[in-house]
Amino acid sequence: MTSVLNTGAHTPLGDKDTIYLAGEWRVPASGAPITVIDPTTGRVLATLAGAGLDDADLAVAAGREALTSGVWNGLAPAERAAKLFEIADRLEARGDDLLAVLVADLGLPRAFARFVNSTTVQVWRDVATLGADLTTEEVRIGPGYRTLIRREAVGVVAAIVPFNAPTALAAAKIAPALLAGCSVVVKADPLTPMASYILAEVFDEVRLPPGVISVLPAGREVGEHLVAHPGVDLVSFTGSTTSGKAVMRSAADHVTRLTLELGGKSPAVILDDADPADVLPQLVPLALGQSGQVCTALTRILVPEAQHALWAGALTQAFESLPIGNPDRDDTVIGPLVNEEAVARSARFVTAARDEGATVLTGGTRVELPEAAGGFFFAPTLLDDVRPDHTVAQQEVFGPVISLISYRDDSDAVNIANATPFGLGAAVFGRDTERALKVAGGIDSGVVAVNTPGTAMAQPFGGYKQSGLGREGGPEGLDHFFEVKQVRLPEDV
Repeated sequence: MTSVLNTGAHTPLGDKDTIYLAGEWRVPASGAPITVIDPTTGRVLATLAGAGLDDADLAVAAGREALTSGVWNGLAPAERAAKLFEIADRLEARGDDLLAVLVADLGLPRAFARFVNSTTVQVWRDVATLGADLTTEEVRIGPGYRTLIRREAVGVVAAIVPFNAPTALAAAKIAPALLAGCSVVVKADPLTPMASYILAEVFDEVRLPPGVISVLPAGREVGEHLVAHPGVDLVSFTGSTTSGKAVMRSAADHVTRLTLELGGKSPAVILDDADPADVLPQLVPLALGQSGQVCTALTRILVPEAQHALWAGALTQAFESLPIGNPDRDDTVIGPLVNEEAVARSARFVTAARDEGATVLTGGTRVELPEAAGGFFFAPTLLDDVRPDHTVAQQEVFGPVISLISYRDDSDAVNIANATPFGLGAAVFGRDTERALKVAGGIDSGVVAVNTPGTAMAQPFGGYKQSGLGREGGPEGLDHFFEVKQVRLPEDV
């Protein structure tokens, strides 16, 4: 592990005293200011306006009014798609500003932040492209019947966006909702709220009709209020499985529709014909990207028993070579965690793993950098002697803590990979593609990458088991934002 100099964060945003509500910049009716902390230094970056319960009520009411008037959902899909393309273009033009805030309040390394920016813009364009072939009415004819099938906007959508993906996952929720004709209330996380202001500025610039979208930086209580709100028709939520279960319980009171993208404990299965030189350049970023604060992070690395020492040595060397420090430098790979609690959580998992018999091959401690005193850094950590039933192998850390686990054969690897409550992401590495595909087919996961990095956000993304409900991305993700109505017609019409 090497460190790089911290020169301090730069952000295009100063203090803000307004929020974007129903197409206008307004002083919040309620809610407390949000203090934004630079995770690289622990210092205050800015004080932003925070929304409260009254603001959430106003946003939902404005969204309902927009639906009733037909000002947005009454447009043809191609007209709505044109606005989405414009949003994509304007976000691309604001790339430097978005890069600055992702580095500043999330601590995202600059190189990775560039990738996030391009992905975010592409999500908007991919969804807009679906509008070209989007059919919302069709007539079905059969023996003795003639039926009109209509796909109508589901209504007011509460899009609850997590701290770790304030732009990309916001796009995955907001873009399909808008294309379907819905009104959207965005609840941005108070840990990383800066990007939401830039998003709101873009929505304002493209002149979306009043009420169609509101952006509310706010804490948990506003999210809970929106989930339970009788005026919300669908909740699109990304967060922990524990929080997702609470969302389900609250939404049940009004039978509110849900899409849930929840926790993960993603395995990487390394087959015995894999070469470290081929695997490590893909595996390490997927395990430790964004300091492990990614729901699909490959936090369980499964290796053949006979090759355990080989992979333990190769991974240890790879982890220790990663530059850690100022995320505003292009050569930084490991930036800070989001806050002090994230550091403490990672440390607790390491302590619990040791107590259960695991050993630390590298890392396992907070990193104190003289040039970044007060920053929230934790060393890339590789744990050995981890059993599949250990706490660290069963629960989501959301930090740079990776478990190394041995398996006997391919069948055992699949069993271990499936031996958690989660099923969000996974990867398989091996030279024999047919064999790797067979192993991938046995893994209970919404996404399995074979000898390739990452997830295609333009395609359906979501989890098995307790990793969620529904999908984001592609036509399958768009479907959630429609209600389907059957209109029975006389046969001669």
